[in-house]
Amino acid sequence: MEIECFGRHISSTEHMKNVFNIAKRVAPTLANVLILGETGTGKELMAEALYLHSDRANKVMVSVNCASLPASLIESELFGFKKGAFTGANSDFAGKFEQADGGTLFLDEIGDMPLTAQAKILRVIDQKKITRIGDTKSRDIDIRIIAATNKDIQKEVDNGEFRSDLYYRLNEVTLQLLPLRHREEDLHLLVEEIIMEFNQKLGRNFKGISVAALGIFEKHQWPGNVRELKNLIKRTMLLHDSEQIWVENLPITLHGLKNHDSEELESIIPRSGGNYDSLEEMEKKYIIKILEFTGWKKKKTLEILKIGRTTLYEKIKKYNIVKPS
Repeated sequence: MEIECFGRHISSTEHMKNVFNIAKRVAPTLANVLILGETGTGKELMAEALYLHSDRANKVMVSVNCASLPASLIESELFGFKKGAFTGANSDFAGKFEQADGGTLFLDEIGDMPLTAQAKILRVIDQKKITRIGDTKSRDIDIRIIAATNKDIQKEVDNGEFRSDLYYRLNEVTLQLLPLRHREEDLHLLVEEIIMEFNQKLGRNFKGISVAALGIFEKHQWPGNVRELKNLIKRTMLLHDSEQIWVENLPITLHGLKNHDSEELESIIPRSGGNYDSLEEMEKKYIIKILEFTGWKKKKTLEILKIGRTTLYEKIKKYNIVKPS
């Protein structure tokens, strides 16, 4: 399994490795980059990596979360204001665009930007000038823009909720990050990396994750993606002192097992994730063990595996799993 990295991103999937290759090529350029992906897929980490691999890494990177800015404050935060421009403007203020002059501006959750602000951002990109609110003097700026959104931005454009001209300016290069549920082959890799990270931060000494626990991870949909995975592992490592992450350490909402069930399940499955030639072999043996554990009762097996009946039968057919006579 060939593994590639870019910044703090790591993957063995062909899609993500292709994303890394594109990112490495465009990072040193001044091209604007649009990062797409669900919440928790690591869009901020990708923006950080692009910045650190750019020719502007020795300059400032200014980040703006567009979704967290109240509509009434967006323009003043982005473009700044002159003293006396409005009530409360007691001194001159340089906005985010001006603060990022010479460096990089990261516009996170750009899909939540109101249309009125989008028009002004477009003008700044085109003119490379900024004018503070209440000022008549424009200022030249030199910035590289990296933007990100968890929305279907093309759909937003089609619906008239995002300006097409701004979209074309921002996505000179687009990087699409995969959700964790489409990165099954990366899951064990990510878990090991996260465990190593929190061993250092929390002063723990976890060695890895059991096959049974990993199997449950593989069946979870991870709506919060890598962020959810990190939070779960951190919580587990904070609350338990052990060498590995076991099924009984996990929240019951994740696996639905009673304590005695999880302990028995761990006892019948090897306590190491590295004894298999491939993930398919591990999956096959895991399904067989669960079927044996449930007495070949399909309903109970479905509950443990967190998959649908059709999927289970497809797996049984794929791996030619037959109940012993």
